[in-house]
Amino acid sequence: MHADSGKSVLVKAALVLATLTALVAIGNIAWMLPWSSQYQEQVLADAKANPGLAAMVEGQFKTTKDRNIVLYIGDVKGNDFKNVFLAQLRATNEQRPSVVVADSGYMREDADGRQIVVLDEGTRYEGTALLRDFRITDFKNYQAVIDHKPSDARNDRVEQKNMLQLWKANDFDSNAEFHWRLTIVFSVVVMALMVVPLSEVNPRQGRVLSMLPAMLLYLIFFLLQSTLRNSAEKGDVDPKYAMWAVNLGYLALAIILNVWNTVPMRRLRVKFNRGAA
Repeated sequence: MHADSGKSVLVKAALVLATLTALVAIGNIAWMLPWSSQYQEQVLADAKANPGLAAMVEGQFKTTKDRNIVLYIGDVKGNDFKNVFLAQLRATNEQRPSVVVADSGYMREDADGRQIVVLDEGTRYEGTALLRDFRITDFKNYQAVIDHKPSDARNDRVEQKNMLQLWKANDFDSNAEFHWRLTIVFSVVVMALMVVPLSEVNPRQGRVLSMLPAMLLYLIFFLLQSTLRNSAEKGDVDPKYAMWAVNLGYLALAIILNVWNTVPMRRLRVKFNRGAA
């Protein structure tokens, strides 16, 4: 009885820790995972579409995608730069080709995602050599749009959907993702139930061999669930049946492992063996 009570205490302690971990996991799959996926997608899309100052290298010329503007920066420090050369090669928006030189400036992004160079204290040379028509203008503030490409970030990926959106969706990917996230939370509890009975060390086997069944059960669980998730995304299986059959099977196994060596179970086995004899 003393051993059973001690084991019961360990199971309760494991369940308390599992409950706390499951709460963290619920917060992760419900809010943090969709938010982090959306943020990562947006950052990567913006960096790819509008490299901006991150693509600027000291002492090198940068050409826009339409090859109409050439920008040279002599010195970059944080978001500011110095010794700037900006050339507009072709006439656009009723503006003739021009060359702008400035002592300093910085880059900013407007609400539409356009990359804008803001220059301070410089000179603008406007005109064409063929027409011999030039205009020289000194300025204190000059702005020019250098690069813009609409962000192609996707907001329909299943990783970016919250649990409510996944629940309402009818596509295969969303259904598989919904039950996969629930399985992650469920696995925290069911694996904690298996910890106590599987952590008992047999002196004849040693610690490594005693840990082998727990490691195999863990690997089999997640490999099987990953396979079922991939099949569910293709529509080959229904995740609410296939994945939860595995979950409930492991829950039954965890319960059996915990009650197998209890006093009532040992008495039941003795009676069964006598009846069979």
